[in-house]
Amino acid sequence: MRLFISIQMLISCMVYGSKKRLDIYRSMNCIALVMRAVYCLLYTDVQKSLIDTCIMYITYTSLDFLLLLLSHSKRPELLLHHAFTIFSYVHLYNTTGYNDAYIAHMFLLAELLSVFNLILRHTILLIYWRRMVIIFIRMPIWIYMIYIHTQLDQNFTSKILYKSAGILMPILDIFFLIKTLSYPRIAYPMVKN
Repeated sequence: MRLFISIQMLISCMVYGSKKRLDIYRSMNCIALVMRAVYCLLYTDVQKSLIDTCIMYITYTSLDFLLLLLSHSKRPELLLHHAFTIFSYVHLYNTTGYNDAYIAHMFLLAELLSVFNLILRHTILLIYWRRMVIIFIRMPIWIYMIYIHTQLDQNFTSKILYKSAGILMPILDIFFLIKTLSYPRIAYPMVKN
């Protein structure tokens, strides 16, 4: 795990200042996180892999958050998303329940949104991919967060976490969907590096 953190820090230093390198960094991390989530949900005991999963996600998201701040990002919704998920995974890191471990891995499936940042860059396909992920993967996850909040007997922090995830994250996704509706239908309007 120390090697993973060291490599993450080295790569994050190398990608600062280049949109293309940042897209590669995000895509590769999101692919790794989604693959880990699928593997852990299907083939391993999610409780045993919770600590490593939380460390991986906190490391990636914290470094990405820092890169966004250093680049003076004009995406406050992404900064808010990162801040909330960092808090969430720090909390999940300190829990031991099976449901929390399951949710920590299921939550990683929401990272499918950024898997194709590099490959589909500047195309309408990226917008359609993101819309599909929001509607068919992320929204069900947020609905499940609201459902699980009402079903489990949790401590106060977990109740706040699940309730706010079920409210805040859909709002951020809906904001993104509305923002993409104004994009031209021919090309994805991004500044090329």
